[in-house]
Amino acid sequence: MTLPPDLLDMPFARLGDRLGNPLRLLMVHAHPDDETTTTGATAALYAAETIDVHLVTCTRGERGEILDPEVRRAVDAAADREQALGELRVRELAVAVEKLGIKGSRFLGGPGRWWDSGVAGADTNADPRSLVAGDRREQVDALAAVIREVRPQVLVTYDSRGGYGHPDHIRAHELSLAAVDRAAESDAESDAGFAAGAEADVEAIAELNADAGTESGAEAAPAWSVAKVYAAVVPFSVVRAVARRLGTGGGSPFAALAEALADGVPPDRIDIPYGVPDHLVTARIDARDWLDSKTAAMRAHRSQMPADGWFFKLAAIGDGGFGMEHFQLLRGTPGPVDDGFEADLFAGLRAVDDVDCEPDFGWPEYDQEPAAELP
Repeated sequence: MTLPPDLLDMPFARLGDRLGNPLRLLMVHAHPDDETTTTGATAALYAAETIDVHLVTCTRGERGEILDPEVRRAVDAAADREQALGELRVRELAVAVEKLGIKGSRFLGGPGRWWDSGVAGADTNADPRSLVAGDRREQVDALAAVIREVRPQVLVTYDSRGGYGHPDHIRAHELSLAAVDRAAESDAESDAGFAAGAEADVEAIAELNADAGTESGAEAAPAWSVAKVYAAVVPFSVVRAVARRLGTGGGSPFAALAEALADGVPPDRIDIPYGVPDHLVTARIDARDWLDSKTAAMRAHRSQMPADGWFFKLAAIGDGGFGMEHFQLLRGTPGPVDDGFEADLFAGLRAVDDVDCEPDFGWPEYDQEPAAELP
């Protein structure tokens, strides 16, 4: 028996893994607007490819800084300022995810279950409602339930520093790794406590997910193993380039860095509190064609990004570099690289990794029966 060549050439092969599961991406972020500033173009790219992109936002961002003066006045006039800001940012997020094409968006535990913890060292860190003061087991269970429901091959969150040290970003990183472990456990293992969570290769994970099957009427979704976990990161070289472009004025958060660079201080002697060394970056997603979608989503987050803010100045630069997003592989097996980087977060997971290649569904090979010779 020979499989029809037309079947093996179908474009849908790039949209599934090697066992025929549809590709899905889950992003775990701390506050509304984080999904846009660090991963917005990537989300829009995969959504345009008709890959389902899902988002979990851990808090409503109730204690975030309001940068738009008009919005600040309106929120300050509310009877409960933090509650008003949280509700506003829920509405802003709803518009942003629509602009990015994100299919499923939810708050961890539901809107308002856990609150923005505030910056590191703030009194609000100890508020029982705050994410970092919340029950870790409950939070991990909630996120693991989402992973089992969504069944993503790839999860994106932050690195261990949370990008720039915000407590909620660090917590989101910790919860993501723990929830990936929890989601892969059997119910018996979950009841026994947290598992160590060893890394597995792509083929082993695919087999485990195939064995998990589909919903069978049970209350809990079957176990699911995420194949790859990434942190959204910004390499130091990009931070320096951004600082130079924004200069020392205009409200840039990189003004001190720009001034040091302009004064001739060697780059390796300047402490950069945001980002990662370039050698830690493993994936570079060229989503410049979707920069317009990212910009539209940024405009939705008006409370955090005023129209004349530095984010929009970067987005307006002609080379579209703000649509180039970077990631560090935290767990899983890296796929094929292009110029030293994975160019696809699903690299190594797709039934076919290149549009010109035949897919590998892991099906058994069938030899073509030789044609009978004519007499």
